[in-house]
This record gives sequence, C-alpha cells and structure tokens, in this order.
Amino acid sequence: MADRDGTGRACATTVDPAARGHAALRASCVQGPGSTERTEAAWIARGLAAPVRRRRLADSALALPILFLPILALPILAACSPRALAPSPNDRLREALATRTAERDAARARASELETRLAALEAAAPVDPEVAAATPRLAGVEVSGMSTARLLAGEGPAATGTVALVLVPRDGLGRFLQVAGRLEATFALLVPGEAPIAGGTVRLSPGELRDRYRAGFLGEHYTIEVPIEWESARSPRAVAVSAEFVDGASGRRFPITTTLPLAPAAARPAGSATDGDSR
Repeated sequence: MADRDGTGRACATTVDPAARGHAALRASCVQGPGSTERTEAAWIARGLAAPVRRRRLADSALALPILFLPILALPILAACSPRALAPSPNDRLREALATRTAERDAARARASELETRLAALEAAAPVDPEVAAATPRLAGVEVSGMSTARLLAGEGPAATGTVALVLVPRDGLGRFLQVAGRLEATFALLVPGEAPIAGGTVRLSPGELRDRYRAGFLGEHYTIEVPIEWESARSPRAVAVSAEFVDGASGRRFPITTTLPLAPAAARPAGSATDGDSR
C-alpha cells in the first residue's frame, strides 16, 4: 500500500494480520534520494486518534436524547397528577359535574326499575312455567355471625349499648336473595339472676328495609342497628333477639331468633382526656 510521509515522499505501508489492536499498523518507507524514513510513532498516533474521535461522536449522539427526557416527561406527569398543579377555578366545576353525573345515573337506574314494574303490571298473560320455576324465591332468613351487641359507655343503670343485627335472606339454593317486605324485631336484655329486661322494638317498612342493604368484602346482607337502654343495677350479659320477616311477594312469615353476647365497652387508654375535656 503506497502512502506519503510528512515531506511528501512515497513510502510503503504494511499491516501485520497476526498483530492485535493498533500495534498491527506498521509503516516502512522506501528510501529515495534525499528521503528520510517516517517513524512508526506517527502512524501509531494517527491510528489511535480515529477511535477517540468516533467515541466522542457516539457519546454526543447518546447525550442528546437523555437531555430531552425530562422535557418529554413533564406532560405525562402533569396528566397523571393534575392536583400537583396550582388549583384551578374549574376544579369546582369538575366536582359538580361528577356529582351530577352520579345523580343522573342513579335516576336512570330507578326509572328503568319503574319501567320493569310497569311492564310486569301490564302483562296480564300467565307467567311461563319455566320462568316461574327458575325465579328465586325466599327460603329462609339467617342471622349472620357478624351480628354484634356492645356496651357503649357506663356501668349499671347509666350504661347504654347498641345492637347490630345482620340478616342474610337465602333462596332454595342457599344463595343470597334481595327481599322486599316488613321486618319487626324485639330485643330483651339478659341479666344473670333477673328477669329479661325489655330493650325495645324496631319496625321497618319495605322501603326502610331496602335502605339497610349492604354489600362488601364480607358479602351481601341487611344490617339493622338499634340503640338499647335499660334500668338495672347490673349490666346485662347478653341480648336476646326475636324477629319476624313478612315476605311481600308471598305473604309468608319467617321467624328469626338469636342471642348475642354483650361485649364490654372499649377501655379508654390511661391518661386520655374525656369527651368533655377533649378539644
């Protein structure tokens, strides 16, 4: 391979294939009249400069996208957390719109239910036997283990408490069934060595019972919460419940009885302020 040295004289360049790296580049110049030999150091320096320049160019090309990443991420962060920005006068309008949308959806659901009831009243034809056989019907009302009776405060005649009666209506397959009807429940406080003390009676209309429907992690149920009071020198140990549900669809009566142990009031931590002293 022919090349020229720094004085413009021709020289021959040879590359050693067995060598590695930049040491493979070697130059031997042909001696001519008055010519001088090119040194190997100049060739080695020339071979080392090219990778350095290429590496700098690559680093510059890689640094440009990295510099623009924070700028590109700003719109994404702003879209994910709008509350992180300064409050806007439109925030109140958005909240009002969300509330009105929820109210509209609830109204549409109630209207659709009323249309279904109207269609059922207008249908004078007999019900299809297969439809009647597949329609769930109430088979019984169970008292859930989530039912509780608890003292709220005080001891003896000054004590008060509350009862949370959790009912689970089920069909013939043991599945939860929403019901419509009337519920009446009577509570009696049980004090050792004394006659049962009347704790009150609660009566719920079909609409009031429907408002007691609850659904969550522990399943669907109806929760009836009733405050209880009594006049006795001793606190009761349990609450007896006697209730009856009248199914509005069939007119059948379903008795409900249970006894709930009365849990003591939660102990107040030592040194804590009373309700009257709290700020």
